[in-house]
Amino acid sequence: MKPINFKRTLLGMLFLLALSLVNKSFSQFSDNIYASVENRSADLGKHKNKEGQDIVYQSEKMGALANQNKRDKTSEQDAHFRNRTNWFENPTANRYMFTPTGYSIGKDKGYYQNYMVLGNFAGYGLTDNLTLGIGVTPILVYLLDVEIVVSANAKFTIPIVDNKWNAGAGLLYSNIEGDPQVIGYSIVTYGSRDNNISVGAGFAWEQYRNTKPVFTLSGMLRLSENFALVGESWLLLSKHYSSTYEVDYLYGISLRCMVNWGSIDVGMSNVYTETPIPTFSLMIPFGK
Repeated sequence: MKPINFKRTLLGMLFLLALSLVNKSFSQFSDNIYASVENRSADLGKHKNKEGQDIVYQSEKMGALANQNKRDKTSEQDAHFRNRTNWFENPTANRYMFTPTGYSIGKDKGYYQNYMVLGNFAGYGLTDNLTLGIGVTPILVYLLDVEIVVSANAKFTIPIVDNKWNAGAGLLYSNIEGDPQVIGYSIVTYGSRDNNISVGAGFAWEQYRNTKPVFTLSGMLRLSENFALVGESWLLLSKHYSSTYEVDYLYGISLRCMVNWGSIDVGMSNVYTETPIPTFSLMIPFGK
Protein backbone atom coordinates (compact mmCIF):
# COMPACT_ATOMS: atom_id res chain seq x y z
CA MET A 1 0.00 0.00 0.00
CA LYS A 2 1.40 3.37 -1.00
CA PRO A 3 1.79 5.97 1.77
CA ILE A 4 -1.06 8.44 2.00
CA ASN A 5 -0.30 11.71 0.25
CA PHE A 6 -1.41 13.95 3.10
CA LYS A 7 -0.47 17.11 1.20
CA ARG A 8 -2.88 16.50 -1.66
CA THR A 9 -5.59 15.14 0.61
CA LEU A 10 -5.28 18.13 2.93
CA LEU A 11 -5.37 20.56 0.00
CA GLY A 12 -8.55 18.93 -1.26
CA MET A 13 -10.21 19.13 2.16
CA LEU A 14 -9.12 22.74 2.62
CA PHE A 15 -10.56 23.61 -0.79
CA LEU A 16 -13.95 22.21 0.12
CA LEU A 17 -13.82 23.92 3.50
CA ALA A 18 -13.10 27.16 1.67
CA LEU A 19 -16.34 26.71 -0.28
CA SER A 20 -18.25 26.69 2.99
CA LEU A 21 -16.41 29.74 4.31
CA VAL A 22 -17.00 31.68 1.09
CA ASN A 23 -20.69 30.86 1.30
CA LYS A 24 -20.81 32.01 4.93
CA SER A 25 -19.00 35.25 4.12
CA PHE A 26 -21.30 35.88 1.17
CA SER A 27 -24.37 35.41 3.36
CA GLN A 28 -22.97 37.76 6.01
CA PHE A 29 -22.19 40.34 3.33
CA SER A 30 -25.77 40.14 2.03
CA ASP A 31 -27.12 40.45 5.58
CA ASN A 32 -24.96 43.54 6.16
CA ILE A 33 -26.35 45.14 3.02
CA TYR A 34 -29.88 44.51 4.16
CA ALA A 35 -29.18 45.70 7.72
CA SER A 36 -27.52 48.85 6.38
CA VAL A 37 -30.58 49.69 4.32
CA GLU A 38 -32.84 49.09 7.31
CA ASN A 39 -30.70 51.32 9.54
CA ARG A 40 -30.80 54.10 6.99
CA SER A 41 -34.56 53.99 6.90
CA ALA A 42 -34.65 54.57 10.66
CA ASP A 43 -32.40 57.65 10.42
CA LEU A 44 -34.11 59.35 7.50
CA GLY A 45 -36.37 62.36 7.78
CA LYS A 46 -38.09 64.55 5.23
CA HIS A 47 -39.71 67.95 4.97
CA LYS A 48 -41.54 70.03 2.45
CA ASN A 49 -39.73 72.71 0.50
CA LYS A 50 -41.36 75.74 -1.05
CA GLU A 51 -42.39 73.81 -4.15
CA GLY A 52 -44.06 71.09 -2.02
CA GLN A 53 -41.59 68.35 -3.06
CA ASP A 54 -40.43 65.59 -0.74
CA ILE A 55 -36.69 65.78 -0.15
CA VAL A 56 -34.42 63.81 2.16
CA TYR A 57 -32.10 65.61 4.59
CA GLN A 58 -29.02 64.32 6.32
CA SER A 59 -29.42 62.98 9.87
CA GLU A 60 -26.67 63.11 12.46
CA LYS A 61 -25.66 59.53 11.66
CA MET A 62 -25.98 59.49 7.88
CA GLY A 63 -24.62 61.30 4.88
CA ALA A 64 -26.78 62.79 2.19
CA LEU A 65 -29.07 60.26 0.47
CA ALA A 66 -31.25 60.26 -2.62
CA ASN A 67 -34.96 61.00 -2.52
CA GLN A 68 -37.37 58.85 -0.51
CA ASN A 69 -38.79 57.01 -3.51
CA LYS A 70 -35.34 55.94 -4.65
CA ARG A 71 -34.51 54.74 -1.12
CA ASP A 72 -37.60 52.58 -1.00
CA LYS A 73 -36.74 51.04 -4.35
CA THR A 74 -33.15 50.34 -3.30
CA SER A 75 -34.31 48.72 -0.07
CA GLU A 76 -36.67 46.46 -1.99
CA GLN A 77 -33.96 45.44 -4.46
CA ASP A 78 -31.45 44.67 -1.70
CA ALA A 79 -33.96 42.52 0.16
CA HIS A 80 -34.77 40.71 -3.08
CA PHE A 81 -31.08 40.10 -3.71
CA ARG A 82 -30.55 38.89 -0.14
CA ASN A 83 -33.31 36.31 -0.30
CA ARG A 84 -32.61 35.26 -3.90
CA THR A 85 -36.30 34.87 -4.49
CA ASN A 86 -35.74 35.09 -8.24
CA TRP A 87 -33.71 31.84 -8.31
CA PHE A 88 -35.44 28.55 -9.07
CA GLU A 89 -35.00 25.75 -6.55
CA ASN A 90 -31.84 23.67 -6.87
CA PRO A 91 -33.11 20.65 -8.86
CA THR A 92 -30.23 18.33 -7.85
CA ALA A 93 -29.52 19.25 -4.23
CA ASN A 94 -29.67 15.61 -3.13
CA ARG A 95 -26.39 14.55 -4.80
CA TYR A 96 -22.82 15.66 -5.35
CA MET A 97 -20.80 14.16 -8.19
CA PHE A 98 -20.87 10.54 -6.96
CA THR A 99 -22.15 10.60 -3.39
CA PRO A 100 -25.42 11.76 -1.77
CA THR A 101 -26.00 14.80 0.41
CA GLY A 102 -27.97 14.76 3.64
CA TYR A 103 -31.00 16.12 1.79
CA SER A 104 -33.82 13.91 0.57
CA ILE A 105 -35.24 13.86 -2.96
CA GLY A 106 -38.74 14.03 -1.43
CA LYS A 107 -41.84 11.86 -1.54
CA ASP A 108 -43.07 10.80 -5.00
CA LYS A 109 -40.03 12.39 -6.61
CA GLY A 110 -37.17 10.67 -8.37
CA TYR A 111 -34.07 11.20 -10.44
CA TYR A 112 -32.10 9.63 -13.27
CA GLN A 113 -28.33 10.11 -13.29
CA ASN A 114 -25.88 9.20 -16.04
CA TYR A 115 -22.09 9.10 -15.62
CA MET A 116 -19.86 9.24 -18.66
CA VAL A 117 -22.64 7.83 -20.90
CA LEU A 118 -22.23 4.24 -19.60
CA GLY A 119 -23.04 4.54 -15.90
CA ASN A 120 -26.75 4.72 -15.10
CA PHE A 121 -28.48 5.31 -11.77
CA ALA A 122 -32.05 6.05 -10.70
CA GLY A 123 -33.72 6.77 -7.38
CA TYR A 124 -37.25 7.31 -6.11
CA GLY A 125 -38.56 8.77 -2.85
CA LEU A 126 -41.07 6.47 -1.20
CA THR A 127 -41.45 9.03 1.60
CA ASP A 128 -39.93 12.38 2.46
CA ASN A 129 -37.23 10.46 4.35
CA LEU A 130 -36.72 7.18 2.45
CA THR A 131 -35.24 6.91 -1.05
CA LEU A 132 -34.60 3.67 -2.98
CA GLY A 133 -32.31 3.39 -5.98
CA ILE A 134 -30.74 1.07 -8.55
CA GLY A 135 -27.70 1.35 -10.77
CA VAL A 136 -25.73 -0.31 -13.56
CA THR A 137 -22.24 1.01 -14.31
CA PRO A 138 -18.87 -0.25 -15.58
CA ILE A 139 -15.66 0.24 -13.60
CA LEU A 140 -12.30 0.35 -15.36
CA VAL A 141 -10.00 -1.65 -13.08
CA TYR A 142 -7.05 -1.98 -15.44
CA LEU A 143 -6.50 -0.88 -19.01
CA LEU A 144 -9.19 -2.51 -21.17
CA ASP A 145 -10.40 -4.53 -18.16
CA VAL A 146 -13.96 -3.44 -17.41
CA GLU A 147 -16.17 -4.91 -14.68
CA ILE A 148 -19.93 -4.38 -14.69
CA VAL A 149 -21.35 -3.29 -11.35
CA VAL A 150 -25.03 -3.83 -10.59
CA SER A 151 -26.18 -2.02 -7.46
CA ALA A 152 -29.22 -1.27 -5.31
CA ASN A 153 -29.38 1.23 -2.47
CA ALA A 154 -31.59 2.66 0.25
CA LYS A 155 -31.09 6.03 1.96
CA PHE A 156 -32.87 7.41 5.02
CA THR A 157 -32.54 11.10 5.86
CA ILE A 158 -33.44 13.12 8.94
CA PRO A 159 -33.73 16.94 8.89
CA ILE A 160 -32.19 18.06 12.19
CA VAL A 161 -32.54 21.82 11.64
CA ASP A 162 -34.61 22.84 8.63
CA ASN A 163 -32.44 23.96 5.71
CA LYS A 164 -29.31 23.92 7.87
CA TRP A 165 -28.46 20.53 9.42
CA ASN A 166 -29.39 17.24 7.77
CA ALA A 167 -28.23 13.70 8.45
CA GLY A 168 -28.58 10.54 6.43
CA ALA A 169 -27.66 6.86 6.51
CA GLY A 170 -27.93 4.17 3.90
CA LEU A 171 -27.01 0.77 2.49
CA LEU A 172 -25.56 0.05 -0.94
CA TYR A 173 -25.51 -3.47 -2.37
CA SER A 174 -23.39 -4.15 -5.42
CA ASN A 175 -22.33 -7.21 -7.39
CA ILE A 176 -19.19 -7.24 -9.50
CA GLU A 177 -19.08 -10.38 -11.65
CA GLY A 178 -20.61 -12.52 -8.91
CA ASP A 179 -18.68 -10.92 -6.06
CA PRO A 180 -21.27 -9.33 -3.70
CA GLN A 181 -20.53 -6.32 -1.52
CA VAL A 182 -22.58 -4.34 1.00
CA ILE A 183 -21.63 -0.81 2.02
CA GLY A 184 -23.15 0.99 4.97
CA TYR A 185 -22.67 4.73 5.16
CA SER A 186 -23.69 7.83 7.07
CA ILE A 187 -23.46 11.49 6.16
CA VAL A 188 -24.03 14.84 7.87
CA THR A 189 -24.69 17.96 5.80
CA TYR A 190 -24.38 21.52 7.04
CA GLY A 191 -25.86 24.36 4.99
CA SER A 192 -28.72 25.08 2.65
CA ARG A 193 -29.74 23.14 -0.45
CA ASP A 194 -27.68 25.61 -2.51
CA ASN A 195 -24.55 25.94 -0.37
CA ASN A 196 -23.39 23.16 1.93
CA ILE A 197 -20.58 20.93 3.12
CA SER A 198 -20.85 17.26 4.10
CA VAL A 199 -18.78 14.77 6.07
CA GLY A 200 -19.42 11.06 5.60
CA ALA A 201 -18.10 7.63 6.50
CA GLY A 202 -18.71 4.21 4.95
CA PHE A 203 -17.79 0.62 5.69
CA ALA A 204 -17.90 -2.33 3.28
CA TRP A 205 -18.65 -5.96 4.07
CA GLU A 206 -17.14 -8.30 1.49
CA GLN A 207 -16.55 -12.02 1.23
CA TYR A 208 -13.07 -13.10 2.32
CA ARG A 209 -11.85 -9.52 2.68
CA ASN A 210 -11.13 -7.33 5.66
CA THR A 211 -11.98 -3.73 4.80
CA LYS A 212 -11.62 -0.46 6.68
CA PRO A 213 -13.78 2.68 6.70
CA VAL A 214 -13.83 5.17 3.85
CA PHE A 215 -14.22 8.83 4.79
CA THR A 216 -15.63 11.52 2.52
CA LEU A 217 -15.64 15.30 2.47
CA SER A 218 -17.91 17.02 -0.07
CA GLY A 219 -19.23 20.48 -0.79
CA MET A 220 -21.53 22.51 -3.03
CA LEU A 221 -21.46 26.24 -3.71
CA ARG A 222 -24.13 27.86 -5.89
CA LEU A 223 -22.39 30.63 -7.80
CA SER A 224 -25.44 31.97 -9.62
CA GLU A 225 -28.94 30.91 -10.60
CA ASN A 226 -27.61 28.48 -13.21
CA PHE A 227 -24.14 27.49 -12.02
CA ALA A 228 -22.68 25.74 -8.97
CA LEU A 229 -19.28 24.38 -7.96
CA VAL A 230 -19.34 20.79 -6.68
CA GLY A 231 -16.44 18.85 -5.17
CA GLU A 232 -15.75 15.75 -3.13
CA SER A 233 -12.85 13.66 -1.83
CA TRP A 234 -12.61 10.12 -0.47
CA LEU A 235 -9.93 8.90 1.93
CA LEU A 236 -9.31 5.15 1.44
CA LEU A 237 -7.92 3.22 4.41
CA SER A 238 -8.57 -0.28 3.09
CA LYS A 239 -5.73 -2.14 1.39
CA HIS A 240 -8.25 -3.73 -0.95
CA TYR A 241 -9.48 -0.39 -2.26
CA SER A 242 -5.97 1.03 -2.42
CA SER A 243 -4.71 -1.91 -4.47
CA THR A 244 -7.71 -1.62 -6.79
CA TYR A 245 -7.21 2.09 -7.45
CA GLU A 246 -3.45 2.16 -6.64
CA VAL A 247 -4.08 5.41 -4.74
CA ASP A 248 -5.12 6.22 -1.17
CA TYR A 249 -7.60 8.93 -2.07
CA LEU A 250 -10.20 9.70 -4.71
CA TYR A 251 -11.44 13.16 -5.57
CA GLY A 252 -13.44 15.12 -8.08
CA ILE A 253 -14.48 18.68 -8.84
CA SER A 254 -17.01 19.90 -11.37
CA LEU A 255 -18.92 22.90 -12.61
CA ARG A 256 -22.64 22.17 -12.46
CA CYS A 257 -24.97 23.86 -14.93
CA MET A 258 -28.52 23.88 -13.56
CA VAL A 259 -31.80 24.45 -15.35
CA ASN A 260 -35.37 23.73 -14.31
CA TRP A 261 -35.33 20.21 -15.76
CA GLY A 262 -32.03 19.07 -14.25
CA SER A 263 -28.28 19.61 -14.28
CA ILE A 264 -25.10 18.83 -16.21
CA ASP A 265 -21.71 18.39 -14.52
CA VAL A 266 -18.40 18.89 -16.31
CA GLY A 267 -15.24 18.39 -14.30
CA MET A 268 -12.21 16.26 -13.41
CA SER A 269 -11.95 13.12 -11.26
CA ASN A 270 -9.80 10.05 -10.58
CA VAL A 271 -12.71 7.85 -9.49
CA TYR A 272 -12.67 5.84 -12.73
CA THR A 273 -8.90 5.85 -13.20
CA GLU A 274 -6.05 6.63 -10.81
CA THR A 275 -5.06 9.55 -13.05
CA PRO A 276 -7.60 12.42 -13.13
CA ILE A 277 -9.60 12.55 -16.34
CA PRO A 278 -12.38 14.82 -17.61
CA THR A 279 -15.80 13.72 -16.40
CA PHE A 280 -19.33 14.35 -17.56
CA SER A 281 -22.63 13.56 -15.89
CA LEU A 282 -26.30 14.32 -16.37
CA MET A 283 -29.01 14.31 -13.73
CA ILE A 284 -32.73 14.67 -14.44
CA PRO A 285 -35.25 14.80 -11.56
CA PHE A 286 -38.84 13.78 -12.13
CA GLY A 287 -42.11 13.49 -10.21
CA LYS A 288 -44.31 15.92 -8.31
